[in-house]
Amino acid sequence: MSAAISPTNLPAPRSTRLWARWTVAWLVVWVVATFFMADARSTELRILGDIARGVPQVEGEVADSDTRIRLLTSITIVAGIAAMIGWVAWQLRAQANLRALGAKGLRFPPVLAVASWFVPVVNLVVPGLAVRELWKGSEPGTKESDWRSQRLDPRVWAWWAAGLATAVLAFFTVRAGVASHASWFGVLSVSPLSLRAAVHANPAVPHLLTRDRFMIWASVFGVIGGVLAITVLLGVEWRQDIKSDAVAPASWARRSDG
Repeated sequence: MSAAISPTNLPAPRSTRLWARWTVAWLVVWVVATFFMADARSTELRILGDIARGVPQVEGEVADSDTRIRLLTSITIVAGIAAMIGWVAWQLRAQANLRALGAKGLRFPPVLAVASWFVPVVNLVVPGLAVRELWKGSEPGTKESDWRSQRLDPRVWAWWAAGLATAVLAFFTVRAGVASHASWFGVLSVSPLSLRAAVHANPAVPHLLTRDRFMIWASVFGVIGGVLAITVLLGVEWRQDIKSDAVAPASWARRSDG
């Protein structure tokens, strides 16, 4: 491992550990809730299929399915927002640390890297490229601009691909939900035009069947993407810790929590 970098004129890297722990904790909650959401949607899909065929429904089963989906939806929304807040705060610091660790020729300023998540169309490409730069720039043993020649770990692209797949499937999920005339809250994830309503609204059932099929696959790719997001975050953390120890001048204290 090379320690030829001499960033004596740069501030010490800021700790990312607190936000990393926050983000991982909420991602775990989101992944678990999304996993059970896929199962709940499978149950709902079966019930909707019975409705389409005119099979009489047991009111208790229908009500239980609605309640389960509403609960899981609330958990995934809260966990997703909390995880996104944590990811943005973590990435902002981690991207800024690249300069303190001696990397040069960086394309993405920290603020631009995190702001790109919130710009439509741009967020389909730029955040993935920014995390690619973050991963490669954090690689231990690299100095100045030679981080560019580092081979990218396949899990970074796998994480981004899973995220894009989830987004595309979520789009078609919402589209089918709109076609079923669900409320906007229902379209977003809560049982659209709840099962109890669907029992008396058979014309909406085909759209709901389509919606739940898309939702199940969106949940599957969401779970994969969530697990990969955790591994990417922890991978960057490990790399920056190792590189910080290798390049730290005497004026630097070891990165502390905060």
